[in-house]
Amino acid sequence: MIVARKKDDRIVVGIITADSLVDMTSKDLVLESNLPFWKVKGVKDCYIFCEDTCFAADLLRYNDYVFKGVTDSESLIANAIPKMKNLLDKNGCFTDKNKWVSQLLVVVNNKMFTIDRYFCVAEADEYVGLGFKQYIIGALKETDDLPIEDSIIFATRTLNRMVNNNYFPLVLFDVKTKKKKVVLK
Repeated sequence: MIVARKKDDRIVVGIITADSLVDMTSKDLVLESNLPFWKVKGVKDCYIFCEDTCFAADLLRYNDYVFKGVTDSESLIANAIPKMKNLLDKNGCFTDKNKWVSQLLVVVNNKMFTIDRYFCVAEADEYVGLGFKQYIIGALKETDDLPIEDSIIFATRTLNRMVNNNYFPLVLFDVKTKKKKVVLK
């Protein structure tokens, strides 16, 4: 699950890092190889966040050529999506003819773009919720006056109550400062 918020030219993304059945320490959760997000090598200020930890996310992470040259929605649609479809299809990651198993948030040049399961690209202005979007966006809007981190934590706690699940630990990543913070509950 991804919860992201942009406010005052600052983007913070909340990421559920691992299945709740996996026993990991807080230190393990922020190891680069365990996170369902990464910086695209060779592209300035470009980060990819995957809705969940899965084989498809690992394929995209370790095949950086997919996102080379990404600067905006047009470059995502014209260049990245065809490469992404080819890589995922070749490795059996489609659930239907043209649908894959997850969703992405692409943050580049201080803009947020989502790529859904059907490879549709959309630019988001303030809020992103991948997975249980209706609960996440509502909670983020409700807490618009709070600091970004508090708003994301509130949205995640609200989701916990609404679907009766545990979406913690949560890693908060500040795109501007490149700092990670683990929130355990």
